[in-house]
Amino acid sequence: MFRHPALLFGHFFSLSLFAQNLVPNHSFEDHSDCPDDYGQVDLCTGWSRSTNNNDPEFHTEFLHACGSPTFSAPTSTWGFQEPVEGDGYMALVTLAPAVMADYRENIYTELNRPLQIGKPYLVQLNISLTDNSKFASNNFGVKLATTPDFPINNVCQLAWPNVVTDTEEWTTISTIFIADSAYTHIALGNFKTDANTTSITVCPSCPFTLHGYYLDKVCLMDLNEEGNYNCSVSSNEVSVIEHGALQAQLVPTFLEGSDRTLTLMRGQVFPGAATIFDAQGRAVLQVPIGSSPVERIELRDIAAGTYLLNFTDRLENVFNARFVVAQ
Repeated sequence: MFRHPALLFGHFFSLSLFAQNLVPNHSFEDHSDCPDDYGQVDLCTGWSRSTNNNDPEFHTEFLHACGSPTFSAPTSTWGFQEPVEGDGYMALVTLAPAVMADYRENIYTELNRPLQIGKPYLVQLNISLTDNSKFASNNFGVKLATTPDFPINNVCQLAWPNVVTDTEEWTTISTIFIADSAYTHIALGNFKTDANTTSITVCPSCPFTLHGYYLDKVCLMDLNEEGNYNCSVSSNEVSVIEHGALQAQLVPTFLEGSDRTLTLMRGQVFPGAATIFDAQGRAVLQVPIGSSPVERIELRDIAAGTYLLNFTDRLENVFNARFVVAQ
């Protein structure tokens, strides 16, 4: 069921990065017992439920092949999904206004070591909409903190802007960022408020009036680190294809110094437009893209920070890629 994004790039240049994954038990395999009830995240070694905005008793499921039929994998109360790897994953709700305002089922763990201020990091995870969810939403993401406190306040390192509706395959989402604190904890879920989250109906007949997502294989790594540990991703995975009909790659994804030029390479050469959004979702630049397989985008006077490039061609194929501009 898992589709590796790098496979969609065909003949494009690919560079593998190998570094230590700073997220312990990153694919939810290690456990103290097998799940047989709701809200048993703590059975998954190292992981806990965030206590912010999730007061109702039943929330956030740990699912594993050894679990009872309701809480097993790949088949559970949420539907069917093969794990990205191993035998376990999580199921969380990103939005449930019928339950309470800003209700979230977020989880967190302590990192293997604190992040270093000023260093670039990549964070990546895999999500899939659950079969039985009536609704889907955007903003699935990542929040880092120096204490295990993760308020729903629209502040986070990653809030995926697209509504993920795929129930069959896993969608890989990622970003790169410069650490501005010595973060010690990572939380996963939706950290945007209801007012700042988009919701759509995808399955009117489905039994769960919630926005439920599976989550598996979380990676956080130092981009300057070399080694060969349990976190192996391709640099292409920073550039995520939302619609496989458009094969494209954005390089580089980390800009430093005076050279502020991005290169967009495409297998299809239909013209369109590229829009660059800042971390707050504001459009800061829009440029036309012609019919050349290699298009260069000059970024002048753009401030340091994390950005999203959105390219849409005339056939409405969409390509999204995140990049970081350093001082």
